[in-house]
Amino acid sequence: MDILIAQPAARADWTGRCLLAVLLIAAIVRLLLLGAFPLTDATEARYGEIAREMLTTGNWITPQLDPGIPFWAKPPLSMWLTALSLKLLGVNAFAARLPHFLLGAVTCLLVYLFARRERDAFQGLLAAAILATTPAFFASSGAVMTDAALVLGTTLAMFGFWRSVNEPRPSLMDRYSLFLGLAIGLLAKGPVALVLALLPIGAWTILAGRAQDCVRRIPWMRGTLLTAALALPWYMLAEARTPGFLDYFIIGEHWRRYTEPGWTGDLYSYAHTSPRGTIWLYALLATLPWCVLALGALTLLWRRNAQQAVLRDPLLLYLTLWFAAPLLFFTLARNVVWTYVLPSAPAFALLVAQGLRVLAWRRPLLIVGLAAAIPAGAVVASAWLLPGRLPQYSQHDLVARYFEARSSPESMLLYVAKVPYSAQFYGNGSTRAIAPAELSALPSLTGNLLAAREGDLNTLPAALRERLEVVTRYRGYVLLRDPG
Repeated sequence: MDILIAQPAARADWTGRCLLAVLLIAAIVRLLLLGAFPLTDATEARYGEIAREMLTTGNWITPQLDPGIPFWAKPPLSMWLTALSLKLLGVNAFAARLPHFLLGAVTCLLVYLFARRERDAFQGLLAAAILATTPAFFASSGAVMTDAALVLGTTLAMFGFWRSVNEPRPSLMDRYSLFLGLAIGLLAKGPVALVLALLPIGAWTILAGRAQDCVRRIPWMRGTLLTAALALPWYMLAEARTPGFLDYFIIGEHWRRYTEPGWTGDLYSYAHTSPRGTIWLYALLATLPWCVLALGALTLLWRRNAQQAVLRDPLLLYLTLWFAAPLLFFTLARNVVWTYVLPSAPAFALLVAQGLRVLAWRRPLLIVGLAAAIPAGAVVASAWLLPGRLPQYSQHDLVARYFEARSSPESMLLYVAKVPYSAQFYGNGSTRAIAPAELSALPSLTGNLLAAREGDLNTLPAALRERLEVVTRYRGYVLLRDPG
């Protein structure tokens, strides 16, 4: 009997060590990729440039793309973290991406702790490995965006609520993690964080019949005051500094963006018009290859006439609602992007780990192979993309050539009509936009260099165009200078 017990235990222990190794490999690969290629236009370079502007201007209240031009689309938490990293490590891609990698690592740690407390360390490693090697999560953990901070906030909130309601003696941290997570979400993405966390919590409380526990065991009044104390001061200061922020951010970004296809009020990018329900396609693609095994497990469960198992198991119900809430919320929206799937990713990993636990120790090579596929694929994809394909989405190389060619530190890099965000970031204050009409009034470039798209060359004044010489051509742009 002891031998029979020891065999699966030893196999699970070996599989656990393999999963830990995959986790470490995934972390190392993602860490090495942080500085392997420059910030790309437009999302990464835009948020990187906002963080750089914070350092340059000393204005940590109002995010800005250019001095004096507020960026109202997102709260500043992720930009604060990026700016601090740039201050410590310099203005470069690795420094800009590092905080988002660390946020992803902390989220993986929370998922591990959640699964370990509910089951054991093996379950925690399996859930963390699934999350870390889910394509969307792997990509976003280390990308300069606001989503890693949002996912950490919602995960902490869901973790704290579950512990508060179900632990016999929850710790002080457990009881207030819900409200700390909500504050992080509010400062990372805005009021949508409240919906993504409180919607599944409310649904579970009703369906599980735990309303009394929810009211009795959660410090709602003090917790709400904590959330308000952490998040509201920035909102109030932002509105005071730039009146109109709350109207644009609350009504525009949180209502019109999701209800008006092709919303024309977006000041900073463009509205994404997609068929309703596109979020589910994104969820399918974002969770490969794990979703294939998950669908197989669900099919098997259905065939065994266990349709009501979710309602009978409070934890399974909680994880299902946590996973489904963001997807259901964005189902009717037509302005959606793939990152909207990310708040579901931790719950997905916890659910799949529950369903694949037995398979993981019976077929360890299959599970470990699937987990290793994403970091291995990232290495292969990087080897294919980096030599010439990814850099075309950044102005890094052109700006580097400008620094080599300029005659003095006071020389500016002028872009015809619009400066790409990556040029602003890597130019470090040396770039600005200039209109063709403004160029015609200049007697010469007076030591400055000019960058223009190939198609915009004909818009330059003829007299100026005749004097210019080409310094370099780069991905559809021409870098020019006046030798006189």
